[in-house]
Amino acid sequence: YNDKLVIDKVDLTVNSGEVIALIGDNGAGKTTLLNILLSEVLPDEGIVELNDMVVGYVPQEAVNPDKSIN
Repeated sequence: YNDKLVIDKVDLTVNSGEVIALIGDNGAGKTTLLNILLSEVLPDEGIVELNDMVVGYVPQEAVNPDKSIN
């Protein structure tokens, strides 16, 4: 993201069976963090360890607008 610092000093642990939600202001880095966890974006530094965890994510913009979630 060029020279813009989006996320800094994140230390997050989620244990098996836990469900979390990310909330925050627009531009706070929620989607960026999820994209890093999904390996769609590489972090500039640090380590991402998912072990056997699965990250579920529903994007804000529809991937296929002809289909809906019921």
